[in-house]
Amino acid sequence: MKTALEDFYDEYVLDFYKFSEYFLRVEAKGGRLLAFKPRHYQRRIIDPILEAYYAKRPVRLLVCKGRQMGISTTVAAVFFWLMVSNEHMKGKLIADQSKRTDEVFGIYKRFLSNLHPDLMPMVETDNTREVLFQNPNRDKIKIDPGLDSGMKAETAKDPNAGRAGTATLAHETEHAYFDYASKIDEGLGNSIPLMEGVFSAVVKETTSNGMDGKGSAFYTAWCEAEAGASNSIPIFISWTENTEYEWNDKGIILTEKEKQLLEAFPELTLRKLSWRRNKIKEYSNNTGDEDGSLYSPEERFQQDYPLSAEESFLSSGNPVFDQEKLKAQIERMRQSPPPKFDIIHFFKDTLLEKYSEGLEVYDIPKEGTIYAIGADISEGLEHGDASSAFVTDKNLNQVARWHGRIDPDLFGILLVALGKLYNNALLAPEINNMGYSTLSAIKNAEYWNVYERDVRDERTEEIKKKIGWRTTVANKLDMLSYLQARHRDNEVLIRDDLLLKEMRGITRDSQGKVSLNGKDRVVAACIALQAAKQATLQQYEPIKQKEKGWY
Repeated sequence: MKTALEDFYDEYVLDFYKFSEYFLRVEAKGGRLLAFKPRHYQRRIIDPILEAYYAKRPVRLLVCKGRQMGISTTVAAVFFWLMVSNEHMKGKLIADQSKRTDEVFGIYKRFLSNLHPDLMPMVETDNTREVLFQNPNRDKIKIDPGLDSGMKAETAKDPNAGRAGTATLAHETEHAYFDYASKIDEGLGNSIPLMEGVFSAVVKETTSNGMDGKGSAFYTAWCEAEAGASNSIPIFISWTENTEYEWNDKGIILTEKEKQLLEAFPELTLRKLSWRRNKIKEYSNNTGDEDGSLYSPEERFQQDYPLSAEESFLSSGNPVFDQEKLKAQIERMRQSPPPKFDIIHFFKDTLLEKYSEGLEVYDIPKEGTIYAIGADISEGLEHGDASSAFVTDKNLNQVARWHGRIDPDLFGILLVALGKLYNNALLAPEINNMGYSTLSAIKNAEYWNVYERDVRDERTEEIKKKIGWRTTVANKLDMLSYLQARHRDNEVLIRDDLLLKEMRGITRDSQGKVSLNGKDRVVAACIALQAAKQATLQQYEPIKQKEKGWY
């Protein structure tokens, strides 16, 4: 029979929502301490974490939010509860800048300092950047070690943040403003287990920061999560869900734009539109961002207080591609997805079968048709950039794509299989960085239909042919401009919605410079379109389509 203390523990400590109401204190306006009672939209973050905890499985959340929604507090609350009610539950907190690291870690510290004495764990370390729940008495630690749980805080100004040691929890706040987002995510990914039957939780929560620059890593992760191409669950939280964001609507006369918003977003009310109107007045007309581009107060409000995830990714800089056209194409594709052919059963016991998850076939190979394949090569790291292949016919219709993480040499073998499938297509692997390993694998497979480029010998000035595509400062803008022009003039058919979303995030800064870092699909598409100019029909074994069961 349980004691009264055990019954109390089961009811009020093991139940997060009762624990938060009775024992967690948050700072309200005026410095008052109030019980933390999660709002309905905050529960959308808490519940998936609790479900994963009780089911003993990993969970990864991407939270796109408006400002001042209490999301950092929400994540801190459930993580703190996990740490003080479980052994060996260590966490890592990373924020975009030192001041925010201190602010958010202060939430964890406030929970601890106001915790009921009967629930207070033994504390060995308690300083500005770390709390460790262990026995502070080194002589007794072997007999009574304590929880061995805790939280360590770091700042994203350090590319090695989160890399050291192992942990179960990771709280990344304002992820879209991280200086080294990809490196930090890679380090965290290798320090937090992703295993069946083992609970772990990673939450990246942020206000969006555009689709390029610092914000590109979160934007890319969001697009992949929305498409079901990653382990992460995307959660968008609109400012309209916060009942505090309302204003007196007496005598309000709606503008045409406000009427359109009211029709498009049923959750809006006149009181919320009134608050929106007054909040926009607080934004100055003269504030530009660091790269010199200037946005209106309404545009900056949309980024800070979005009505949809798409609206939150207001792009900084000048977009290279027509944004309205891309949005319309993405929406059409969402409503009517392109056909996809399942052909992987023809590749039993091959590398293409092993990595079939990354393959999408939109059109089967046709006899007598010329194809080209552009390929962007990554290092193959689990949490780094991906490798990508764009397959096009001579008329610039995308017929297939492959995208995923794979070792560069294996990617060469996979490209050969893809090339043979599409009538010995012209392969154009990018040879920058890890591309030589991919090119060597293609050579070793004796696949010689490879893109050729002209190279001037510096000594003899003789023009020589070399294989593989090399991206340079000079041709990067040329190949991007070619894709931009073909897209503008409806001369390229793109069937990969993630490519279209990636195109949305490419911008020119105030100096006209364009970064393609992390834009794997776009680079592959650019190279493929260049290769299509050179492609000719090679000798191949005609595919008997009906015999192969394409139809």
